[in-house]
Amino acid sequence: MKAIAIDTSISKITISVKNEEKIASTILNIGMKQSESLVPAMDHMMKTAGLLPEELECAVISKGPGSFTGLRLGFAAVKALESAFKIPVYGVDSLLPYAKAFEASQNPVLSVIDAKKEKFYAALFTNGKALVESGDYTKEEIFEFIKEYDSLVITGPDALLFQDIINEAGLKTKTFAIHSSLDISESLFEIAQKMKDEGVSPLKPFEGPEYLRDSDAKISQ
Repeated sequence: MKAIAIDTSISKITISVKNEEKIASTILNIGMKQSESLVPAMDHMMKTAGLLPEELECAVISKGPGSFTGLRLGFAAVKALESAFKIPVYGVDSLLPYAKAFEASQNPVLSVIDAKKEKFYAALFTNGKALVESGDYTKEEIFEFIKEYDSLVITGPDALLFQDIINEAGLKTKTFAIHSSLDISESLFEIAQKMKDEGVSPLKPFEGPEYLRDSDAKISQ
């Protein structure tokens, strides 16, 4: 597989390029400068992996939920690649790559991203399939769909935070929190390869991020 994967759904931006068995990866966590650094970082990772843009078989992007600004930034970058080099772009639920590493777990896997304003982007998976679809949930709403399970794996950027919330609430579910600071690029590539193998259509030119929530600017209008 020759592909580029980008995750801009959270504050840390991940950029990875796969050239068959070789993967070149980097993480940007530089605040406001991320917008001006994304495309040069993509170019650098391409060169590091020994690939030209026209050699790419596909691009993979976390399509949301996540940061409104981050998702727009990521989509702008991959859509430019799509337009210039006619490569297919596969959109992946932002919460799925964190859960993929635990798809063989006997316990359900809760993937969480802090959505601020006392809510979380969350989804519940088992064997790689969604038991509860990605949504913008309050902690109480999440408690409702996990309370029936005796034990649970929590993953995602804010797994430790949500485990603390569960502990404070006295929920009886036994949890194992895995703070996914690990590189999720391999999961993104594996998911995209499976989508290709199963004949899932890439994103259409007009398709964009899945926000699940309006931007702060729109809400304040």
